[in-house]
Amino acid sequence: MPNKNYEVKIATYVIVFGSFLSIIFLSCDKIQGGKTKEQGQQDSIVAKIEGEVALAVLGKQEPDLENLALKEADLSVYIGEYANLKEAYVEDDTVLIMQYEDDKNHLYRAKKNNTSKGLKLYFLGNHTFASKKYPMDRIVFDINTQGKVVGFRDYYNGLYMQMGKRIK
Repeated sequence: MPNKNYEVKIATYVIVFGSFLSIIFLSCDKIQGGKTKEQGQQDSIVAKIEGEVALAVLGKQEPDLENLALKEADLSVYIGEYANLKEAYVEDDTVLIMQYEDDKNHLYRAKKNNTSKGLKLYFLGNHTFASKKYPMDRIVFDINTQGKVVGFRDYYNGLYMQMGKRIK
């Protein structure tokens, strides 16, 4: 029977190595003037593979976000504009968190001036959201001592990646 500690270590190494490669590629993309659509799709595939390896090694299932029981929460407190601090040197990389009239149970995340509806976010509780496109990633909103949302933290396959500060 395999040693679970060993399996956890291997899954961690796979995720860290994949994230390290993604960071290197992202840095190279910034130096060369940004990502192409194909590079973004490759990143999505890498993220999916990392997540599937981690789930397999840990003996877990991919979260079924579509069938989560809806938690009672006022999602409107998260709606706003956030300065994506990791991408601060990129011209107008503002992140919008929105809600649509026809879908009050979810939030959507998009870059400012993006024409798409955005990435659908599923509330998991405790100020935490996930998406179906990247089910292993999390966005966790930060709340100050007065109970106001002041920013967010992004986690890529469980690893901290960047933060955003609320600007509106």
